[in-house]
Amino acid sequence: MKLLPSLAVAAVVTLAPVAGWSTTVVVTPGPGTPLQDAINAAAPGTKLLLECGTFAEAIVISKALTLMPAPGERGCSLFGPRIDASSTNAAFAIDIVADDVQLKGQPFTSLELKGGSIGRIHVGARTGIRLTKLVIEYGPGVLGLVLDGTTGASITRNTFGAVSIANVPADARIRLMNNFISAGLSIQDSGLGTPLLGRGGIRVRMGPYSAIEDVNGDEPALVVTNSSGIFVSGVQPRTQSNVSCSRDGCTAISLDASSSLNRFNKLTIEARSPSGVEGVAVSDAGTGNCGDNITYLSGTGTFAPCP
Repeated sequence: MKLLPSLAVAAVVTLAPVAGWSTTVVVTPGPGTPLQDAINAAAPGTKLLLECGTFAEAIVISKALTLMPAPGERGCSLFGPRIDASSTNAAFAIDIVADDVQLKGQPFTSLELKGGSIGRIHVGARTGIRLTKLVIEYGPGVLGLVLDGTTGASITRNTFGAVSIANVPADARIRLMNNFISAGLSIQDSGLGTPLLGRGGIRVRMGPYSAIEDVNGDEPALVVTNSSGIFVSGVQPRTQSNVSCSRDGCTAISLDASSSLNRFNKLTIEARSPSGVEGVAVSDAGTGNCGDNITYLSGTGTFAPCP
């Protein structure tokens, strides 16, 4: 495969064929912005394979690309190659401004993200987004993931701090599957106008090893504001909570008065501080919201049963 002219003088970026893939770029950490340089030079559809080490930069992905650890990079750090924007003034470590972008780990090797004054990953009104097996460093007051107006995304098996989803239309397809969210999930101004229970474009499913928690203690673990048709489900039987908060007087799940037709299924909810002070399991001020097969381990408040 020929070396792209724009990459020929960069020792830290090499173009190389990889068995089974048609177009790949292997990117090695180094001074400057080797990853952003590779993004700028790559053609749409290219896979960028990140070698061991830290990419000390913030990146903007403006075309359909896949970013993932290079094969065989297991053990290069605790999690895998790292994108760290801590030394920059960027609002986000990664800003996705194109459709059909994928960020994913390899088997046994994750892709780690740090930095960003507002958050780690921002996705605007895009579709075809896939985020898989990422390890997003938690930071107080910093969002792990922001989806704002996104119409199509599959978010699977990641570890996040706080996650914010907003302005998602009712006909969108947003799927959060088997993620661990440690600092709360906020959904606002989404699914508006949906006429059907739990059919508003956002689905959240938690498997045996995933959960939504609130380590900050300053917000509900799951807060729904002015949103409709959300479907949140878990698995049962389960002895540990999959939606929980853990401070005095905390709230696990909150829905405001303008939220409606949201459905919750097979959740195990806990609202209790380490000292044993119970909080609120469910605070539902909306209309037409419901829950079925819910286990309440602690806390006051329940969902109305689903029809």
